[in-house]
Amino acid sequence: MTEQVKKAVDFDELKKFVANHGEDYNALLQRFVNGDETLTLEELKTVYYGSPFAGFKMDKEVIALADYHLRFKDYKMAYYLYIDALGKNPVSPMLLKKAYNCAYLGAFGKAESQKLMAKRNMMCRAIESTGDGTSVETAMQVVATEDEYQFLYNTVHVKDVMTQSVVATKGDVVVDDMTVAVLGEKEPRHYFFECYGETETDMQDFFNRKKGF
Repeated sequence: MTEQVKKAVDFDELKKFVANHGEDYNALLQRFVNGDETLTLEELKTVYYGSPFAGFKMDKEVIALADYHLRFKDYKMAYYLYIDALGKNPVSPMLLKKAYNCAYLGAFGKAESQKLMAKRNMMCRAIESTGDGTSVETAMQVVATEDEYQFLYNTVHVKDVMTQSVVATKGDVVVDDMTVAVLGEKEPRHYFFECYGETETDMQDFFNRKKGF
């Protein structure tokens, strides 16, 4: 990634936008769900970073069942379950990537799998645009701990997250320092993320059970 100045997300303004202009937010969201690749970067950021205020949630029971079927290579059942989970959180990079894996492996067709991957990439573009992640000052911003892992494993192509530690808290934001091993590199790198709306306990729990990226 190229060096860049941090472009901070104003969550207070996005909260107001979603609350006061819900139809506009939903229109952008529907374009994203439909795979509209003409969405601008700012529109993608609105879709992704506005999501904490849109009532989305991760359906843990459905995702756990999907993960079970994926583990036993029942790709079609896993695919339908991930699609169901995406109905409750359509912007999740992790769910989009897992649904893509199942669509690809379950022979749902190239077009369907590519559409899912394109949407995952749109969300990761939004994340990458907020900073280069090389310091606390230029930390990338996410709305869920799993999005940090999705970005690292599938955009940076790390082979392992070695350590994860919270280095600061700022109101609703937790700053996370991830030490990672990158494919083809001898020395580990550090990536910093600001995660909105999660706690240090949430982050540690996810680190302890990280898998499936």
